[in-house]
Amino acid sequence: RALPRGATIARRIEDGDAERTRLLIGARTLSSVPLEREIAEMRMSGVAVRIALSTEAHAIHDRGYVQHVLERSWLEKPWVFVAGAAPMIAGMRAAALALGASAVRVVSNV
Repeated sequence: RALPRGATIARRIEDGDAERTRLLIGARTLSSVPLEREIAEMRMSGVAVRIALSTEAHAIHDRGYVQHVLERSWLEKPWVFVAGAAPMIAGMRAAALALGASAVRVVSNV
């Protein structure tokens, strides 16, 4: 199944930028991570996908809130696309700006 055409990650893959794309997904537990098939397709296309679990320890996934994982793995001058609950978005925006992101490069669904 193909990724939705308008999706940001799908567009990056189509444009040949998969290898330069990193996706950080935050969830409370591993069982609540959405889009399992799509994540596998993104990884096969070359996108670096990381999963941050806020309430569960796991051997291969990050532990903590997404904004804290972002702080530990910051890249210079990134685009940050954030979707989710308003408090998480506010935390991500604050972390990205504190790390030096340009406000116009932090895009959210709210």
